[in-house]
Amino acid sequence: MYPKSQLYNFLYVADSRLGSLHSEESKLLMSINSKGKNVGNVPINKGKKLSELERMKLISGMKHRFKSIYLYDDMNNLVANYESFNAACVSEKCSKSTLRISLTKGILFRGFKVSYYYPCLFVF
Repeated sequence: MYPKSQLYNFLYVADSRLGSLHSEESKLLMSINSKGKNVGNVPINKGKKLSELERMKLISGMKHRFKSIYLYDDMNNLVANYESFNAACVSEKCSKSTLRISLTKGILFRGFKVSYYYPCLFVF
C-alpha cells in the first residue's frame, strides 16, 4: 500500500470529499466568500415585524393561489361554492389530481361541472 501523498486519488470514496480536509487558506476563502449571505436555514426576516403595507403586498401577491371553485349541475345551477382548491378537495373527499383533471379538461366530477368562474361568466 502506498502512502496517501503518493496516490493520485487518495479519497476513500470516489466522487466524494469523504476523508479529506480543507486547508486553512481554503477555509479562509470560503469564509470570506460567504460573509453577508444567508447560508444556513434561518430565514432572513426572522424576528422582524412587517408593516401593514408590506403585509398587504404579500397578501395581494398570493390571492391568485386562492381561487374559488364552483360546482354546477347539468342545468348550470350553482350547487356548491368552495373558497379554494384545497377546500374543495377536502370537502368533496377527493384527490387533487381528480379535481384538477375535471377543471382543466372539462370532465364531469361526480356528475357536476367544475369551474373557477361564477355563473354569470360561466360558459360550457
